[in-house]
Amino acid sequence: MRSYPNLLSPFQVGNVVFRNRLTRNMGCHDNLKTVTNGRCTAIDTSGVSYVDGDGAGQVIPCDSVVMAAGMRPNAAEATALYDPAYRLYTVGDCEKASNVQKAVRAAFSAAISI
Repeated sequence: MRSYPNLLSPFQVGNVVFRNRLTRNMGCHDNLKTVTNGRCTAIDTSGVSYVDGDGAGQVIPCDSVVMAAGMRPNAAEATALYDPAYRLYTVGDCEKASNVQKAVRAAFSAAISI
C-alpha cells in the first residue's frame, strides 16, 4: 500500500470545504462583523468595546455577543463569565476540542435559542 503524506484525508477535505463556504457566506451579511487582532476591553449594555490591531478604541453596539477564542477547553474562564452574563452558552472547543463543522453546528444551536 502506498502512502501519500501530502494529501488531505476525507475528514480534512470536508473541514476545508466547510470553512471556505462558511467564510464566503459570512461576507454576504451586512450585520455580521468579524474582528481579528482585537482585544476586548468591555462588554456592557451599550455593546462591545475593544482595541483594534492599530491600538485605536472601537465600540460595536449590539444586543447579543458571540465570542470565539482559543482551541483548548478552559472551563475556569468560561465559568467566570456565568456571573456577569445574562445567559451563557459554551460551544465548540470550550465544550470539547473538535472540528469546525461540529463547532459551528453547536454555535448555531445556541444562536437560535437566543
